[in-house]
Amino acid sequence: MNPDESAIDWRALHHRWWVEYNPLALVSAAVVLGGLVLLARDTTFDGYSTFILSGVAELYALCLIGGAALLYRIGRGRSAAMLGMLAALFQGDLIPHSESSGYLGAVGAGAAVVWWLVFVVKLKLLARALRLRLGASAWVVALLGAAGIAGLPVALDHYGSDGGRLIPVWLFVTGAAAVWTKVRVRSAVPLDVRGRRALRFTWAAWAVLALGHAAYWTVLWDVDPTSWPAVAALLAMRYRTRESQRWLLASVALGGVAFFAPESFGLVALLTGLSLGIVAWRSPGTRTCVLEGAPPTYREVEDEPETVVVTDRAARARLMLGALTCVYLAAWLGGLDLHAALPSHPLLALLGFTLVVGWWAKHHRQLRWLAALVPFHAHHAAQQGWLAAPSNDFELGLAAVTLGFAALGLSLLVQWRSGSGRRATPWACSHSEEEASPSSAPSPASGSARAFNAQS
Repeated sequence: MNPDESAIDWRALHHRWWVEYNPLALVSAAVVLGGLVLLARDTTFDGYSTFILSGVAELYALCLIGGAALLYRIGRGRSAAMLGMLAALFQGDLIPHSESSGYLGAVGAGAAVVWWLVFVVKLKLLARALRLRLGASAWVVALLGAAGIAGLPVALDHYGSDGGRLIPVWLFVTGAAAVWTKVRVRSAVPLDVRGRRALRFTWAAWAVLALGHAAYWTVLWDVDPTSWPAVAALLAMRYRTRESQRWLLASVALGGVAFFAPESFGLVALLTGLSLGIVAWRSPGTRTCVLEGAPPTYREVEDEPETVVVTDRAARARLMLGALTCVYLAAWLGGLDLHAALPSHPLLALLGFTLVVGWWAKHHRQLRWLAALVPFHAHHAAQQGWLAAPSNDFELGLAAVTLGFAALGLSLLVQWRSGSGRRATPWACSHSEEEASPSSAPSPASGSARAFNAQS
């Protein structure tokens, strides 16, 4: 082996570690952040003087953005990306400026608005420095997150722990905008693996900072975070493809909050209705169906089963029905008290819910969906005294016999309306559901033609 080939190229190594990786920028950001935290602990910077520290942090972030623009212009793309990621971290309010503004009343509210406007300007400058173009959804997600960080401390200081219900709403709206839209960030130069990794790091860091601020608020304003896991369950619907899995997540969210945080049941029921509505609107379920033909003859090689993807419009309609039910639960129950009787039904809301569900069932020719109205109307009738519980054996037996006849009639009506006597389709659907584009189902004649060809 040539000794020159085994020698270490110290010059190239020095260039990689001290120029491309640019560790001095990381050291600079860490030192400045540590200094700001130490100054924030000093009693000298109390009250309105905290704005001085905030101004220093914003000035340093602008210097990072300017440095990234300079490095990108002279062809140091990797070093520019490092400064851009550091500037993105400072966008998340690493020093508790927003929390300090919450204690300053009207002046603090004005400071929160100014911070949000500066956030918009810095994000625009950062994108321009790195030759990036943010899509509409990316702007919406970023501005929603910044609005919560800036405005919620002011609301919490004004409303106390009651304002804590705004936190799960903010987390849900921001998270739903992030997971249900295409957060696109385009670049003037095609991004390589490192560029895409830097973008993923930025979004992940902003999510962690948003959750960190929310956790800090629970300490400062005594906010109960018990209902927050329900928000995570609702956002997880985006990554589930089976309809049963989405119903399970909705049930877990409602059941968990009813048991652990019943005072937030109405809010979580409303968010569950919105989640089911978004799922039904943005991601209708599909079914993978396997075509059934004639069995192979003796010593005939069996072909691979033919599959098609059929749009499951019934699943979409069922999810929308669940969304309507959850919205009515939110309007009816509000805060749930497990140790008290259920509140009375709002008549206008019950009437509107009945009309909408009735029209929805008639539109989809599914009269059995009217069963969703039975528990609500039965409870309303019991509250009004129109329906009383049996008090002796005679009334109990009469109610049982009547219920049996009604169940038999309902079962016959369902079978008749569902068209059980129609000719069966020549394909059998599997239990898997996938996210796919709708395709037209084959006609029943295709299975018959395949069977005829196999027999011949």
